[in-house]
Amino acid sequence: MKSKRIIFTIIIFGILSILYTCYIQYSFVKEKKSFLDQQNEKLELSYISVHNSLMNLSDFFVNRLINRKDVINLFEKNGINNETKKNEIRDSLYNLLIPEYEYIKTKDIKQLHFHSANNESFLRFHRPYKFGDDLTDIRHSVKMTNKTKRIYSGFEEGRIVNGFRYVSPLYSGTEHIGSVECSFSFGAIKNQFKVLGIQNVGFLIKKDIVETKVFESELGNYIPSLLSDDYYHEIEFLHYKNNDDEILKRIDNSINKKIQENFKQYKNFTVCEKIDNKCYIISFILIKNTENKPAAYIFSYQENNILPYLQKQHRIIQIVGIIILILLELFVIMSMRYSIKIEKINNKLSQKEEKLRTVANFTYDWEYWTDTDGNFIYISPSCQRITGYSQEDFFNNKELLHKIIHPEDKNIFHKHKHSINEKGERDLIEFRIITKNNKTEWIGHLCLEVYDKHGNSQGIRGSNRIITEQKNTEDALKEAVATKDKFFSIIAHDLKSPFNSILGFSNILLTKHKEFDETKREQFIKFVNESANSAFCLLDNLLTWARSQSGKINYSPEKHSLKDLINQTINTLNKTASKKDIQILCNVTDNEIIYADKNMISTIFRNLISNAIKFTNTNGTIIISSEPSIDNNFTQIKVKDSGIGIETNRIKDLFRIDQNTSTKGTEEETGTGLGLILCKEFIEKHGGKIWVESQIGKGSSFIFTIPQTLKN
Repeated sequence: MKSKRIIFTIIIFGILSILYTCYIQYSFVKEKKSFLDQQNEKLELSYISVHNSLMNLSDFFVNRLINRKDVINLFEKNGINNETKKNEIRDSLYNLLIPEYEYIKTKDIKQLHFHSANNESFLRFHRPYKFGDDLTDIRHSVKMTNKTKRIYSGFEEGRIVNGFRYVSPLYSGTEHIGSVECSFSFGAIKNQFKVLGIQNVGFLIKKDIVETKVFESELGNYIPSLLSDDYYHEIEFLHYKNNDDEILKRIDNSINKKIQENFKQYKNFTVCEKIDNKCYIISFILIKNTENKPAAYIFSYQENNILPYLQKQHRIIQIVGIIILILLELFVIMSMRYSIKIEKINNKLSQKEEKLRTVANFTYDWEYWTDTDGNFIYISPSCQRITGYSQEDFFNNKELLHKIIHPEDKNIFHKHKHSINEKGERDLIEFRIITKNNKTEWIGHLCLEVYDKHGNSQGIRGSNRIITEQKNTEDALKEAVATKDKFFSIIAHDLKSPFNSILGFSNILLTKHKEFDETKREQFIKFVNESANSAFCLLDNLLTWARSQSGKINYSPEKHSLKDLINQTINTLNKTASKKDIQILCNVTDNEIIYADKNMISTIFRNLISNAIKFTNTNGTIIISSEPSIDNNFTQIKVKDSGIGIETNRIKDLFRIDQNTSTKGTEEETGTGLGLILCKEFIEKHGGKIWVESQIGKGSSFIFTIPQTLKN
């Protein structure tokens, strides 16, 4: 039996080691995701800054160089039907503005393009020999600028080159005569990124856009991407052009498969890849066109040592933690072996002590001897120490012993006087007395019938000992045993169940994943994820409860907005509630302030609202409200649901550790009953109280009080 205890201890520490390893891994994955998100946000903010600055530059050039009287006087005649005249106007406009065009090209402006009011291309300064083509179905920005008479800007595919467009309407007086476009290529953005310290930058554009919109003669300017079969690179802005960029090609080939799903979802994302023992961060920013449709990606490469460092730190923490657990396990096992030896020694000492107790003649306890009429013949001086009454008090009043017995225990003493066991003795009994100082004490009472040599009764010899401390210890021990049983029950059953699910489904995925389609695999992965979340939430409650039992939870009350605390918890649990279409309402005013420990009060709200969701049917309602308590220093908070209610005979056991009150929810949700026990302990830690009001079929209300201010 004792060896089984040691084996069980080893198993428990093995489970804790596995859970600790899982937690460290989860922590690293979470920190890694946060870091990658930060890198992506950094690139996105840099792009927004660069894009806005170039658009402002385009606006400046249009207003200063194009909206001039001589330019407008020429361009306003673009609508005439005489093609010869149109060509003369086109040549004059080109000759007039070619110096300005050469100047703005030095400022990264790629295109200067005039369009007629009917969306025809009138003059491309970058391709002056290409004009007259209808841009209505090709260039959304041109169509919308001429239609709405407003400026349109943003990325847009082109028939010759792609660009980040700035299209402005042109007027002769109040008459709309067409529009003009200043555009810059990705090269301009790339140059600005270099100014910001971002060196390796690339550009992807969707394959179907290139093949649909670009002139056939210009298709040679594009090549397929190594990153995805659905995207092209512009050769002019290819991010690798020589052997020095061989590492970039290796990165592209390496991450190709893992990023395809991100491309399909059209979202910003960042991945990391290890090449030649170096870690690279690759961030992708989605670019939408002027129609707000996904069109392209800007991406960057960055060598980074932070992630390997974080991984190394987590491994060190994991190893140190495992070593500590092993040392702790060895310490516990050695302690158990030592306690077994001590127990054997104590048993031998107890046997000797029993013999010595008879010899010692109960000298320290309250001893008395009564005759056959119940009169006291002898009373030891210890009676005053135990009862507060002197020897004379008992001699003068033979009924005093019966008088000081607690009213609820008088029947125990009375039955004891008239009962004799098989050995002709009276059994040891325990009862309470009320001392002269009105203090209640527990007494262990033993009495024997005394006979003379002829077998005649001479009266009764009694011995009384204060056992109040022993009784308190027994009560504490019962609670400790119940706590231990609860702990082992959770570990042996509730914590085992989700791990069985994780192991079962993961084993199926491992052995049969090739037999399943994508939907089936996602279904099994979802089961594994839900079981892992269930185990994690249970472990979190379990560790919080264990820390509470060992007194290791810090109690640091501060002023908090009650509504903010409730809304934080609601935001956390809204996803769970939405699965059952349950509405959670917070009927608390903005100025409601409580004085509480944030971690403890958050645990209280999380457990009570989670229970309300668990026991509320689909389309139900949960309302959290507050009002002043009878004690003006406290706020009374109510979590009310429209659920199935609780039977009256079960309410009294909800907060008891030695009673198993856990039941399944309306959709077979499971629990441990540990959450309500934590709530009660944390509320009482604040000096408050918790109680329940419930009606079967109508719902339950969990009501508790929390201080508004710190009491002296």
